[in-house]
Amino acid sequence: MTLKELYKNLCLTISKHESKFLLMQVLKLDDTSFFLSENNQIDKEKVEDILDKAKQVENGTPLAYILRFRDFYESTFFVNENVLIPQPDTEILVESAIRDCQNKDSIKILDLCCGTGCIGISVAKALSRDSKNVDLTLADISSKALEICQKNVENIIQEDKRIKVKLIQSNLFENITESFDIILTNPPYIPTDVIPKLDIQVQNEPHLALDGGKDGLVLIKSIVQEATKHLNKNGLLEMEIGFDQGTAVKELFSQSHYIEIEILKDYGNNDRVVKGILYA
Repeated sequence: MTLKELYKNLCLTISKHESKFLLMQVLKLDDTSFFLSENNQIDKEKVEDILDKAKQVENGTPLAYILRFRDFYESTFFVNENVLIPQPDTEILVESAIRDCQNKDSIKILDLCCGTGCIGISVAKALSRDSKNVDLTLADISSKALEICQKNVENIIQEDKRIKVKLIQSNLFENITESFDIILTNPPYIPTDVIPKLDIQVQNEPHLALDGGKDGLVLIKSIVQEATKHLNKNGLLEMEIGFDQGTAVKELFSQSHYIEIEILKDYGNNDRVVKGILYA
């Protein structure tokens, strides 16, 4: 079977994007070589491996879990079924945090509900490159998620002398005893009854990291309130939210005495991040 024939076969059951990406990763091709290799014969073992992986995708397993990685911002993160798969819209939060930390030489950061650690690690790496010293705490309720996070720390920033890293297992702020210049979080924010209606691949991600309670705001409310006890003077809270939660979350920030509250849009022009400075 040629690459072109295999690609057409895959597109019958999974998306064109997934088909091409799967082929490129298994066959170790870039965009140019993919185009130039379309008439090349693919050996039987690789065809069987690719078709098996495509079948898993067709049955609802996210391709990132099958390949065990996801590119996010400037790095490649290890993922498995114990963590949410990093999504492009979360880069809005990363970019905002990097901008907001530019006026400090040393920054103390908490990435709460960290999962893969993609937010905190990406921010810390970018700030270190700008010659800033970063004290990064990565916290999650799931011990299995923290195992994945630890691997990403080791693979991406462990050797960076400007970054000091600590991992803590904690149900939100339960085991957090320090204060921070900035708290970043992508908490569970999907209403419970919406989860069964999501794409099957999203449903196969850990519900612990998706379920935000009846209105999607249960954990968000707790974080907004409790963060006030863990932010330094003029500290900043930035969180990812659901596309329709901007107004409600902005009001929660206001009620907890944050100022300069902003709602940032994602690439689809939906509300995606709310941030504010704790009034001191």
